[in-house]
Amino acid sequence: MAILGRESERDRQRALRVKGFVEARSPYALVSACLGLMAAVDAITGILGVVLGIAAVGVGVRGLMHLKREPELLGRRLAIMGIVLGAIGIVVGAALWSMRWFADAG
Repeated sequence: MAILGRESERDRQRALRVKGFVEARSPYALVSACLGLMAAVDAITGILGVVLGIAAVGVGVRGLMHLKREPELLGRRLAIMGIVLGAIGIVVGAALWSMRWFADAG
């Protein structure tokens, strides 16, 4: 895992901790959280925030369904975070896009 230099025991232990974190969670919840965060941050561009927000909400709902089927996995809060941030990205992106559209039309 060392980018520069030799990999140390500390690097290996950190990699194992990250691997354990990722494997214990639903992959849909992780993807939803990432997409939701990108949607909320990129909502100012309008279209991209809306598209990422829709994807985050869809994947987040799929993540919650996945977590119901496999209760040993973690990630419920990540899926909910992705849904909420995705919704924020949709609302803010659509509002900014419509304000630009009405400003150009008027």
